[in-house]
Amino acid sequence: MTVSVKNDVLGTNAAPALRVDVRVTHRRHPDISILLSGYRSGK
Repeated sequence: MTVSVKNDVLGTNAAPALRVDVRVTHRRHPDISILLSGYRSGK
């Protein structure tokens, strides 16, 4: 599992936000992975 957090913006008003990506890879099948992404904003 890897987690990354990056600065980003949301919407046409360019509200500051953080993008959080979590990637889960199977140990026996490294070519299979799942990526989950979400945003965190202060508003």
